[in-house]
Amino acid sequence: MRKQLDAMDSEERQEVEEASAVLRKARASRGRATLPLMVINRRSS
Repeated sequence: MRKQLDAMDSEERQEVEEASAVLRKARASRGRATLPLMVINRRSS
């Protein structure tokens, strides 16, 4: 894989790296569930 990346021109390599970053973020967030949280301000008068 590294040899294939080295053989690409810089523009094509940049596109592959950007797509890779997007996929990593998508995969990382897939397993996380977001919780609905409320902010409680205890100092309010």
